[in-house]
Amino acid sequence: MKREIIILSILLSIPLNFLSDSRKKILINGFVLQPYANLQGADLMGVDLSELNLRGINLSSANLTNANLNNANLTRANLSQANLSNAELNNINFKGANLKGANFTGSNLSYSQLIFCNLKGAIFKDANMYKTSLYRSDLKSVILTGAKMKTTDFTDIISVGIKTQPESIHPDWYIEKGIIKKY
Repeated sequence: MKREIIILSILLSIPLNFLSDSRKKILINGFVLQPYANLQGADLMGVDLSELNLRGINLSSANLTNANLNNANLTRANLSQANLSNAELNNINFKGANLKGANFTGSNLSYSQLIFCNLKGAIFKDANMYKTSLYRSDLKSVILTGAKMKTTDFTDIISVGIKTQPESIHPDWYIEKGIIKKY
């Protein structure tokens, strides 16, 4: 019975919050979404994955363009080279995630925790990073063109080779010769 409810919920885009079983498996576009699943290269464009526990999932090289992942748990997930353009990524826990080379162009990362993350070569062009934490993350060679970072936390980041200037940056920080520094 629960399986039919989950599939019907996905087809009708009804939230799954009413299901209490934390071990539920969700089938979207033929992929089973659950913690530690391997969805490398999956096409999940425009899919609603909000509030799901996707801890440790492998979404490397996946297409998540226009996807909704608000309030999802992506702790220790692999999203290297994933396309997250124009995705809704509010209040996500990315702690320890591999986001190397991920494309966040135009995405909304407000209130998200990108703590202890590998962000080498990631693209944040025109991204909204309101109250986003990058604590102790590796930002080597990231692209920040047009990113809104006025309230972003840069504490203890690695930032050699920042390639471009954001639209705005927290007033306590500045970029000099590719390195984010505190005043």
